[in-house]
Amino acid sequence: SGGGCEATVRIVSPQSGTTVRGPVPIRVEVEGAKCIERISYQVDGEEVIAAETSPFDVLLDPSKFPDPGPGSHPLTIVVEDQEGNKKLQDESIDLAFDTSGSTPGASDTPPPLEEGQPGSNPQPGNASASVSVLEIRDFSIRLAKEFSSSKTEYKYDSDFLREVQARTSEYAVEGFYERARPFRDAINTSFIGEQGLDQPLGYVLAMSRSRFVLARGRNAPATGDATAPEGLWQMTQAFAQSNGYSGRCGTETLSEQSQRCAALVAAAYSKALFVSLFEGDFVYAVACFGMAPQQAGEWRTRLPPDRSDFWKVINSPEQRERVVRFFAAGIVGQNPQKFGLTRDRPLASLYPKK
Repeated sequence: SGGGCEATVRIVSPQSGTTVRGPVPIRVEVEGAKCIERISYQVDGEEVIAAETSPFDVLLDPSKFPDPGPGSHPLTIVVEDQEGNKKLQDESIDLAFDTSGSTPGASDTPPPLEEGQPGSNPQPGNASASVSVLEIRDFSIRLAKEFSSSKTEYKYDSDFLREVQARTSEYAVEGFYERARPFRDAINTSFIGEQGLDQPLGYVLAMSRSRFVLARGRNAPATGDATAPEGLWQMTQAFAQSNGYSGRCGTETLSEQSQRCAALVAAAYSKALFVSLFEGDFVYAVACFGMAPQQAGEWRTRLPPDRSDFWKVINSPEQRERVVRFFAAGIVGQNPQKFGLTRDRPLASLYPKK
């Protein structure tokens, strides 16, 4: 029913199209909050959580309400004023819910190292803690310049830099160069030779997503699970097939030791994201890695014209995580000595010789 409260509430985070796999914070932008008594958050028209105090942000925990089932489900907001009048807000977002623990598109968390792999008996770099936020900023600027097609002069938020600084410890472990070297030809051929992408891209994506660990035990296709993340880029067979990227692989899979198929798929997908969709605006392409191109395109249409301050533009925790990991992995991968990794060489040593 209508009422005198003219407040408007808009969901800022997560983005429409997000897949919820666990508790996720819902952030809102509120105008005219004085008349609001209560905000009801509803999935498929059924209340799942409510907020009664400003700023009215909540933690949406799918374990606290019945599983909505497959497909996308609208998350809507109903504002209630002091007199009990309720008003459904115009804007809503679509969410998918996956509480099975499987990841349909890609996994953003690198798998653990296995016995016998370089670095499986980790010797963390002894310099990680001494790399300052100011140095992280300089390294970030330098990394961004390696992406020649990027026309955006990015701003580096201090909170972002601190998160990158903290995350570098996860990548500053001896052995990444030895693990990467066997995949040099596959990466150089697919990412650089065939797709013409910036030289660091295939390497930094792989470093950020898998640390060059195939994790055969976890990714083994023998399980028949097409939704299990596989290979250096932690993608899934289901994702590759549904988006038309697996045709060139023949009988090979994403977890083959050669990683030829995985490189073909990841490079073709990266070309669609980084070049066709985001036109070199690589931070936003990284944020979307794992999303279907159509889904990423829909997200892109909602971005502001000025995207330089990406930490203020990107609100999804999942997308922020991808960007932080990309920078942390790239910074360690290009500056191993700075992180005490005396036996590792920079990833740039693996690029094709000009």
